[in-house]
Amino acid sequence: MTQSGRVDFDAVARAQAQLLSSRRLTTRELTAAYRTVRTATPGAYAEQFVRALISGGYGTDDREARVVLWAEAVEAARQALEADPRFATLLVDALKAYEWGLYDLGRRGEGLVVCEEMALTGRRAYEAGVVHFPSYGSWELACKLAEEGRHREAAALLGPITRDRLIEQSGTVFWPWIAWIAELDAADAGEAARTELRALIEHDRAKAATGKGAMAIVIWELLLLVDMARAHGCVEDTDAAADQVEDLLACLAGSAEARNSSNLLSWWTVLAALTGRREDRPAPGEPEPPVFLDLFWSPDLMRTYLGVGRERLETEVNRLTELAADDPAEHLPHLIETQRMLKLRSIKYWARRRRQGEEPLRSYFDDGVGFARHLNELDGVHGRPALSRALADRAGLSVAANDYAVALADFREARQVIAEHAMSEAAATAAADRDGTRDRAPAPARRSA
Repeated sequence: MTQSGRVDFDAVARAQAQLLSSRRLTTRELTAAYRTVRTATPGAYAEQFVRALISGGYGTDDREARVVLWAEAVEAARQALEADPRFATLLVDALKAYEWGLYDLGRRGEGLVVCEEMALTGRRAYEAGVVHFPSYGSWELACKLAEEGRHREAAALLGPITRDRLIEQSGTVFWPWIAWIAELDAADAGEAARTELRALIEHDRAKAATGKGAMAIVIWELLLLVDMARAHGCVEDTDAAADQVEDLLACLAGSAEARNSSNLLSWWTVLAALTGRREDRPAPGEPEPPVFLDLFWSPDLMRTYLGVGRERLETEVNRLTELAADDPAEHLPHLIETQRMLKLRSIKYWARRRRQGEEPLRSYFDDGVGFARHLNELDGVHGRPALSRALADRAGLSVAANDYAVALADFREARQVIAEHAMSEAAATAAADRDGTRDRAPAPARRSA
């Protein structure tokens, strides 16, 4: 188009010739040619143009420039959708790229609006018969709502996504299902979360029994159930899940599972991270990492969580380690909590790089157990729960490394330690009752289910 706003038909003809030639065009050349042809015929090459713009954005390191390209892709896809409802999926793809670019620049408010448009487009596409499920395009919105701490809204989206995946018998149903469980738990719907987690465990147990899944995943899910049940004070659920973990580990320690766990690390990364979600909370006003899934994290948050945030934790752990060497009674509890946050973040950091097997992580887990043992020697009341948790964490790592016998030993010790803790608390309570001091003590705060 000329500066006067008229169509330059010579330029259009040259662009059309380029597109029809046998020469392979670069993404930039394709984009320019499509753009020129569309000055004469606005609806031409709609899908090719949008795909070229999306590809061009991914092909540049200039973050501002890529957002400009993706904004143009969104506008072109919107125009195409007005003419033909079948272009709904094209618009969703363009919106996915655009929202990622906006979040990459820290423009979170705009990114959330784009996610909302994506979910709305998916619902309209379903109503028009273009896609099979109304949850199409809702994944990103659910994830970003979780980042904003809007857990009930996120769970309300993730439930239908999970049910849709179950209907189509998708092999990837684990991911929305565990995300739904995580958001139910974060929304203080602990009982519903545990119900869904038990259903997921039985689903994956059945898959493993037919050779379509792995018992390692079931063990990690059960370890998460133990953690969730204990956090909500559900003793029977805790014991039942722990019994199942021990039985499976004993079975696998005797005859190692045929399936190699090296391709299952994504499952462990998510399930292990969820056991620390309650402790690793963001500062007020800051977004919350959706540790239940890597794929849809906003890039700015991912950089903070695994970059600057992890480095800060590492520095703090080093500082507390020095302080605890001089005054362990004062500093060990805080060191153990901080080191566990670092450990769980490091799982994700390492899993994204897949370097040197699980060995780079081993020291984090061994250190966690060592710190907890030291605290237990000084203060059993606080040390026993910390040691039990650290041993259970390390059992999960050993499952990832196919060391089932080692995992079994750690898990059995974890159970023994927590049983001793329960007996000690019961004895202390009985003594307080006999002395008449219990009534004078302040009542403990009740946990909400």
